[in-house]
Amino acid sequence: IVNRGRLDIKFLTLTLLPSEDYEILSPTEIYVGELESDDFETTDFTIFVDEALANKDTIYIDLPVKIDYTDSNNHDYSSQAQVKLKIYSQEDLKRYGLMTDTNGSTTYLVASIVILGAGAWYWLKKKKKQH
Repeated sequence: IVNRGRLDIKFLTLTLLPSEDYEILSPTEIYVGELESDDFETTDFTIFVDEALANKDTIYIDLPVKIDYTDSNNHDYSSQAQVKLKIYSQEDLKRYGLMTDTNGSTTYLVASIVILGAGAWYWLKKKKKQH
């Protein structure tokens, strides 16, 4: 949030509004408080986006946000805005190193090595008993 105005802002509240594109996991409203002129503040919301939305292609979704505040002259304001959020596809997440391969190939490899190791141990133990 950036205060580009000449007046300071008081009682700033930011609300993430619901959408069909995501589920909000964190509180929907954040109280920011005061924001001086020519200053900024960041806020975080935790959301869950259905992975089917960006399964093949990286997409953008709009986050509808409501902003309520009072200026230094005690005038109340309320507005809504859309914040664009980039949702990366699984392929792009892997390319940028933000996600490991989720098809289970690593799990299958480790399981195969353990099974082969157990089989070799059993075979060696059985062979020793025969001698």
